[in-house]
Amino acid sequence: MNKKFLSLALALLIVAMSGACVFSESRADLKRMSDFLNCFTELNLFNFDTNADATDGEEEGILHLGNPYNLSELIRFGIRHNYIHNAAQAIQSAPTRNDYGSLVIDGRFVAEAVERYFGFKIRNRSVIDTEPSFYYDGRNYYFEAYETFDDGAPIYYTDVKQIKVEGDGVELTGEIYDSQDSADRPGTFTAHARRVGRDGLVITSMTTDWIGEWRGDE
Repeated sequence: MNKKFLSLALALLIVAMSGACVFSESRADLKRMSDFLNCFTELNLFNFDTNADATDGEEEGILHLGNPYNLSELIRFGIRHNYIHNAAQAIQSAPTRNDYGSLVIDGRFVAEAVERYFGFKIRNRSVIDTEPSFYYDGRNYYFEAYETFDDGAPIYYTDVKQIKVEGDGVELTGEIYDSQDSADRPGTFTAHARRVGRDGLVITSMTTDWIGEWRGDE
């Protein structure tokens, strides 16, 4: 085999490998995709997309997170997600007594979480029009621990059963289950995400069909 042919073969192999799908239905990937979606369902995000539709989504039961009207929901996600998953690094006690909360989080952590999970670059601002409210002083958000979750409300996780990949799009389907009772599975879901880099994802939509009595907040 001459050197020119060998170089061409290696080049084709590299191209093939670089475009190969790194998402499979292995047990590890199914769990990884479930963990990804759990970041939304644990915060009661069950029916949403990242579209910038002009409505707030109430008419069709879908929260349009790409609409500037719903920026507050993205900020809440960023704060609450960090409180659950990144508290040691991101959450600190407020430097002085104030009227807004005993805990603070630097706005950069909030913006980073929103960009990582939704693909949006946001400008931090106070969220005081609806509850829970978070005051932003130009650097930090102020809050209390109890404002980051619904005390006593059930927390739902996802069990991804199927992964379909088409180009940069990934479709995830499976079941919703109660975090306190994995046998309690009151709904099914379909989620869509966009591939970022080799194996990263940002969410683009999720819809949940509740079986029987409606559960959770949408």
